[in-house]
Amino acid sequence: TSQIQEEPEPPQIKEELEEPEPLQIKEEPGELCISQDEDQLDLKQETDAKDKRFSCKECNKSFNYISELKRHMRTHTGEKPFSCEECKKSFRRVSHLNQHMRIHTGEKPFSCKECKKTFSRIFTLKIHMITHTRERPFSCKECDTSFNQLSDLKTHMRTHTGEKPFSCKECKKSFSQISTLKTHIRTHTGEKLFFCKECKKSFCQISGRNKHMRTCNLDNVRS
Repeated sequence: TSQIQEEPEPPQIKEELEEPEPLQIKEEPGELCISQDEDQLDLKQETDAKDKRFSCKECNKSFNYISELKRHMRTHTGEKPFSCEECKKSFRRVSHLNQHMRIHTGEKPFSCKECKKTFSRIFTLKIHMITHTRERPFSCKECDTSFNQLSDLKTHMRTHTGEKPFSCKECKKSFSQISTLKTHIRTHTGEKLFFCKECKKSFCQISGRNKHMRTCNLDNVRS
């Protein structure tokens, strides 16, 4: 059976960063996306119809193999047949489930040859490698600023377009970055995540904490 290269699942992003759009890279091989029985059936159908194309009736997208069409159809039906036994989260592809399981197992099989840092997904490793090569392949056509991730370029472009797609449900104020929205929401919830190490006073924004610490440190020195 021909193995199909998987598309990468969007990476897990730190809380204060906007979720990036994944680069178009090949996923790690060796993970089947359909059952063995399906594979055997597909092999027979593909052998009988070598030169035929398999088309989606919903969007007319065509595929070389019926197994590819089956996987694609889940984007229309919403079917997610592969479930995590730990947290019951479900996925359209078994490769995505396998990647997710590493969150529970802590497995990080992909290592950076430069700094030995390890990652649970090869996609995340490839993004990390850019920090060593200093490559910035994504350039702004407006001001020629370049970025190492497409998501950073998209965020930057909003400074030119004025787009603010992230809105607060409480007061309808809108923001260009999701991290800024998350910070703003704390003004409604009263959540204070940032603490002064000297006096333990808490703040909802790190900028407020940092400003306070400058004066707090001076007061401690004077006393």
